[in-house]
Amino acid sequence: MATELTRAAAPSPADLQAGIAAMRQGRCGEAIACLEQWCDQVGVDHPHYASAIKVLIQAQGQGGDWEAAIARCRSLDNHPNEALRHWSWQLLPALEKQRPQGQPGLEFVALEPLQPDQTAFQVHSSQVHSSQVQNQTPAAHNLQQAGLAALEAGQYAKAVKCLEAHIDLIQFANATAHSRIALVRAYWGNGQTQAARNLANHLAKPIAHPKANSRSSSRANPRSSSKANQPSQTLTPAGDLGSQRWARQFLAASQSHPKARDPLAAERAARSRTQAQRFHYDITGKLVITALHLSIYGGLLLAPLIPGSLWRDLAQVLWQVGQVTPELILPLAIALAPAVFPLALLRFAQEPEFKAQGREVVNYWITMLAIGFVTSTGGGLLLQAESWLAQLPLLGNLAKLLVAVAGLSYGVAPLGAIAWFWLQPERVFRYPFILRLI
Repeated sequence: MATELTRAAAPSPADLQAGIAAMRQGRCGEAIACLEQWCDQVGVDHPHYASAIKVLIQAQGQGGDWEAAIARCRSLDNHPNEALRHWSWQLLPALEKQRPQGQPGLEFVALEPLQPDQTAFQVHSSQVHSSQVQNQTPAAHNLQQAGLAALEAGQYAKAVKCLEAHIDLIQFANATAHSRIALVRAYWGNGQTQAARNLANHLAKPIAHPKANSRSSSRANPRSSSKANQPSQTLTPAGDLGSQRWARQFLAASQSHPKARDPLAAERAARSRTQAQRFHYDITGKLVITALHLSIYGGLLLAPLIPGSLWRDLAQVLWQVGQVTPELILPLAIALAPAVFPLALLRFAQEPEFKAQGREVVNYWITMLAIGFVTSTGGGLLLQAESWLAQLPLLGNLAKLLVAVAGLSYGVAPLGAIAWFWLQPERVFRYPFILRLI
């Protein structure tokens, strides 16, 4: 009957077991599809609901579906199980804190090990149990188990044969999410990529609402539709929410990895490599920026090697000779050497964070060179200003205090910049008392 079409398949212990197994193997999308359907069907008072919902929330977080994980966590506020409520209250702040902006949540870690009981998955309701027995004959169950075992063993042709027979026997509307997803994977692994995409496209659609007078609709199957490429929405129910998300992920992964036997596994491997590269980049970047600020102390240690009259002598030589004499090349190189690293970073770095950090250090050295130039060439003016300030004790003491604070900041600021960067890398530390010419 048509009403059978809109009725979801009875909650199956196989879905729960399959969801947990998929989660342990890192197949988050498949775990979500199986567990979401199972949790929504059995009710909150099922003896295994707490274990299943924990694995589901972990799969949603680890799969990057943070909003769904947070919503599931919040839905447990009024759950009769006090331990489960306490678990959700502990986990919710961590979920909200770790939620990335459009990034997969690979770093998601549950607050406690998830060890759901897999020894006795029994259907809670006798009504559900009778429906399950009616839909899952021994022959259908054996075909399903044989197909799943063949799929895990990489025997894709056998898996396709068994799973197709299983779904044909119980009708597509009664097939579990795990069986439908397994058939997509088997099709793809067997080289039937178009059939896999057709079925995945069908599962990715919202649940269809069949015509009430279509008596034969309950026996329709998207694989046997007259239009193989476009299963009829008016004849067959499409995927539940979990299956829809999994199917969309599969279709996207199949575009990125068309030659992989398991596109989602290839996508997870590529994502893991990206995360590893990003981790390496983060560590390398932090070390480079730390070295950038520490290079200031290297320049300060070289300062005693620079004659105090360097800039005055350089100005005289350039005025008289027109070029730098060999005697001034070494001290001039020592004076300019500390600025080479930040200038190179500012010029060649691609990342805006590196450029911003390099700009601060370059401006720091410009300030140091300006101070050196003023003290070297304007010594007489400084002495005159000092004698003038001596006649105004209050103003003179204020000027001395300002010079002391500035000198202290020049020595301590690089350490502050390093600490600031490690604590708040998204904000650039701005050196005090420096000229900002770049």
